[in-house]
Amino acid sequence: MSLVDPPFARPSTPNDPETVFPPELDPPQPPIVTHPHERFLMPPLPRLTFTTLLSYTSGSILGLAHGFRTSALRFRAENSHRTPFNQRGWYLYHRAKNAYAFRHGLREANRMGLRIAPWTALFFGIEEAVDQVRIGDTGEEGRKDFLSTTIAGGAVAGAFSAWSSLPMVVAARMVRMGLGVGVGFGLVQDYIFWARGQRVGWIGLLGRLMGRGEKSEDGGAIGKAKAGVRSAK
Repeated sequence: MSLVDPPFARPSTPNDPETVFPPELDPPQPPIVTHPHERFLMPPLPRLTFTTLLSYTSGSILGLAHGFRTSALRFRAENSHRTPFNQRGWYLYHRAKNAYAFRHGLREANRMGLRIAPWTALFFGIEEAVDQVRIGDTGEEGRKDFLSTTIAGGAVAGAFSAWSSLPMVVAARMVRMGLGVGVGFGLVQDYIFWARGQRVGWIGLLGRLMGRGEKSEDGGAIGKAKAGVRSAK
C-alpha cells in the first residue's frame, strides 16, 4: 500500500479490475451483432421463434379474457335457480364463480394461443421462403419487400379458409383481407428498411423512374428554349 492510499484500503492485485481498467476508463464492450438486412433485424429462425411466442402470448391473453367472461356468465345461468339469501352465501357464490371462470379461462387461453401460433409461424415461414426464392443466387437484399409479405398473407388466408371449410364467398373475402393485411404490413417493413438506409428494390426503381421523368421534362424545356432562340434569330 502506498502513502497516497486511504487507510484500511485493500491492496490492489494485478488481476484487480480497478487495476486493469482504471475507474476513469470503461472496460471494452463486446461488439453488438446486428442483422440490418433481415426483417425485424433478426435472422430467420430467431424471428420465427419470437413471432410465434408473441402470437401465442397475445392469443392466450385474449382467450383468458374471453373465457373468463363467458364462463362467469355460464356459471350465473346454471345457478340462477339457487341464488344466496345472506352475505355469507353471496361471498361463497362469488368465490365459486371466480374460481370456475378462472379455471375455464385458463383452458380457453391455452386453446386460443395454440390456435393462433401455428398460423403466425406459417405466415412468417412463407414470407421468408418467398424472400429466399426471390433473392436466389443474386444476393440482392433489396428484393425483400412487401410483395413477399403479400404472398404470405394471401397464402395463409387461403389455407385457413380451406382448413375451416368456409364457403367460396367467405373464402374469397378472407383471401382479399389477407392480401390487404399483407400489403399494409409489408409496406410498414419496407418503410423501416428505407428509414434505416437499407435498399428496397421497388423504392429504388420508383426513384429511378421519377428521375428519368424529371430529366425528360428538363430536356423538353431546354429544347423549347433553343427553338425559341433560333426563331428569334
